[in-house]
Amino acid sequence: MEGKLLIPGWTYRIESFYMDLGTLNTTGAGSLSCTVCGSTLSGGQLTTHSHFIDGILRLGVNYQFH
Repeated sequence: MEGKLLIPGWTYRIESFYMDLGTLNTTGAGSLSCTVCGSTLSGGQLTTHSHFIDGILRLGVNYQFH
């Protein structure tokens, strides 16, 4: 969006971007470590789900030379 300000020669702009980069699902062998007791449990399955999104808002003010 762009427009003129009430001051002659000055304009403004507003830009908005939305990004959806999709999802990532992974499954692998899992393990659990206990640092206090020094033991490790393994043999389980670990599943993760990630969704990558981002939003950006930019504002600007411009002066037009005539």
